[in-house]
Amino acid sequence: MSPSARSLVAAAVLVLVAAGFAHAQRVSDIRKCLDEQKPEVVIASCGRAFRTAQLSHSERASGHLARGRAYFARGAYDLALRDFDEALRMSPGFTDVLSARGAAWVRKGDLDRAIRDLDEAVRQNPEFAEAFDNRGLAYLGKGMYDRAIQDFDEAIRLRPGYTQAVNDRGAARFRKGEYDAAIKDFDEALRLDPAYVLAWLNRGAAYERKGDHDRAIQDFGEAARLEPTHVGALYGRGVNYQIRGDYDRALQDFDQVIRLNPDFVWAYLKRGMVLAAKGDYDRALLDLDRGLRLDPRNAVGLNERGAVYARKGLYDRAVQDYDQALRLDPAFGLAYLNRGYAHRRRGDLDKAIRDFDQALRLIPNSPEALHERGATFAQKTAFDLALRDLDEVIRLNPQHAEAYHLRGIAYMGKGEYDAAIRDLDESIRLKPGNAQTFHDRGMVYRFKEEWDRAIQDYDEAIRLRPGYANAFHDRGVARFRKDDHEGAIRDLDEAIRLDPSDPTAFNDRGSAYSAKAANDEALKDFDRAIQIKPDFVEAIVNRGIVQRQRRNYEAAIQDFSQAIRLRPASPDGWNERCWMRAIAGQLQAALADCNEALRLDPDHLDARDSRAFTYMLLGQIDRAIAEYDAILGRDPEKPYSLYGRGVAKHRKGDVAGGDADMHAARALKPDIAEKFAEMGVQ
Repeated sequence: MSPSARSLVAAAVLVLVAAGFAHAQRVSDIRKCLDEQKPEVVIASCGRAFRTAQLSHSERASGHLARGRAYFARGAYDLALRDFDEALRMSPGFTDVLSARGAAWVRKGDLDRAIRDLDEAVRQNPEFAEAFDNRGLAYLGKGMYDRAIQDFDEAIRLRPGYTQAVNDRGAARFRKGEYDAAIKDFDEALRLDPAYVLAWLNRGAAYERKGDHDRAIQDFGEAARLEPTHVGALYGRGVNYQIRGDYDRALQDFDQVIRLNPDFVWAYLKRGMVLAAKGDYDRALLDLDRGLRLDPRNAVGLNERGAVYARKGLYDRAVQDYDQALRLDPAFGLAYLNRGYAHRRRGDLDKAIRDFDQALRLIPNSPEALHERGATFAQKTAFDLALRDLDEVIRLNPQHAEAYHLRGIAYMGKGEYDAAIRDLDESIRLKPGNAQTFHDRGMVYRFKEEWDRAIQDYDEAIRLRPGYANAFHDRGVARFRKDDHEGAIRDLDEAIRLDPSDPTAFNDRGSAYSAKAANDEALKDFDRAIQIKPDFVEAIVNRGIVQRQRRNYEAAIQDFSQAIRLRPASPDGWNERCWMRAIAGQLQAALADCNEALRLDPDHLDARDSRAFTYMLLGQIDRAIAEYDAILGRDPEKPYSLYGRGVAKHRKGDVAGGDADMHAARALKPDIAEKFAEMGVQ
């Protein structure tokens, strides 16, 4: 054979080989298009087959179905629908395509179109289990749970062991709130397929709803083991760690979710909530801000950010967030509850009550809303209304320690001290580590003048919370009332060290110094109290009393006059100025002040004593004795009134009667004669 002939033969062989390879490629593409499992391979193979292969009508329709399913698996539902439409155009009675297209419409949210396709599929093939399952999913999406369950039941009847339908039926039962029945279905789905990630996730969600967070964590953890980058598994486990209070593990899961999906809004919001629960408010705000930048209309995120602002004491900013959350979701009961709390903390008590009312309309019998409304009523001194709400909280939850505590405070406000102690006892029994409850029970004992029991409770409050400034302060007051002035000063020193901005601590320490006749120290404390709070009437009056003891009468009168300007409806300032003016010899002005004090409070015994003293200095002895008689008829052990009446009786010539009164006064207050002598009265 000549060289040219051999070349022609070789070329022909190459053509035949190339043709063979091309044919083999087309066959491979058709096979992969119809039989391959990997979506990306199916999509590429079908595309090549449609362009290069001579396909039959049925092969082309099957190819569009296969590629549509591959697009569906990748979440490209519009492309999937285009292929399904083409397959049905080529083969209108293709039930597999009707079912697949119905499933795509479900994923697109067009549930009515889905049901139309799936109705036709089961009409054409009543034994088509997959179509019943897909139609069940459409009914599930429409909230028609019983219809969905009927379809899932039929799918399972037609195909026993149909794992997806068993799982889907569990999902419908979950949506109905039938968590135990749902768990049974998820158990069965996992028996059929232990590697079925969706069933692990669903069962975890059901356990979460049942409050079994340990088992929920196990299920979400198994889903994450099977698919380590599954955002839903990590997120679900993180949420349950959060609910259980295992904040560090929750943070690890939310961190991982955010690394996998930096645009996952809820992961930022949840991580922010966990950081807030750990007290890391600034980092919490950063996460909540990120979540809200991704979804500015997220009412839950706004509510949670408002809660963090409230914890930081930024109540105005908190209210702004709650307002926005409620504009987005006017039925958001928790946002009303939280806004009410913020209003209460900034002193807008009527607004707070309106918000708690609305929260209770949206969340009937909410113990939290009833408790907060009760606290607000107590703050308004509407104690009967507070008791009504707190009674209901305790009826709903007899273990609610805070409700017993607050009800005890309400009883204390009403002066029903024994009832207050019973409630505070119960609160301590339920929650023995609450320092404030011991402190508040100490307050009740203080009002009952049971000083030792009050001090015992303050001791326990301080043991539980060593830096508890109010407990040191109030223990100091109790010791002062026991005439333990040194102990009082030590406690008040510590209270001031812990909270140097509290004017009442300076005022009370000043009173303790005054009782010790340490007037210079007392004046410094009263000055400091007034510097912190210029309208602090009690401190101004106390400073005036010390000025009177120092015989700085004009300075004393100035202080009492300032107290009257600040609080003209209080009889105390008028009484102190009456006494001071009487000592200073301004007797008519003194009498006018005492009369005003008694007009404001006819039962003010100290003001009557001051007026009796003034009458005596004016020489109106009978009127003085009549006033003293009236006072001692109410309180026979008032030493100043006894001694004053004794002096008046002496001046009237009743020496024996006067001596008897003076003797009784000295028995009560041994230095009473010296006190009267300092005022120029013998």
